[in-house]
Amino acid sequence: MNYITQKQERNRRFTRAVRSELERRRLRRATAAVVDSVLNSPVERGFFVSVDHVLVMDRLRREGKLQPMGSDTRSMWAEIFAAFDAYLTANPSATRTDAAIQVVARGRASRFYLSKRNATKILTDNNLI
Repeated sequence: MNYITQKQERNRRFTRAVRSELERRRLRRATAAVVDSVLNSPVERGFFVSVDHVLVMDRLRREGKLQPMGSDTRSMWAEIFAAFDAYLTANPSATRTDAAIQVVARGRASRFYLSKRNATKILTDNNLI
């Protein structure tokens, strides 16, 4: 999956989660409380990055060459690297590629890594706000 399709999948899952929350609360439009609730909910297979990208970012991290990034992106990578490192620690014979596959394919993100601004744009584009 490339960056564009990963972003589209993330947006679809986010929109689906908002619709589900609206249904649960019996609302027609997303409120700030609904958006906050969904943004901060766990996401199955929630890291919308490729295995190759995880490997590149890991190499940059080990070389001390990670570029500055926004707080949401930085938090996401911290969570990815924590899961990546935990997998390698728990499986000493595993390769870095094995760890990247595990994190991407089975990783559960603690939340949607979207800014409120991007979340609002996605919901506006889907007529949910």
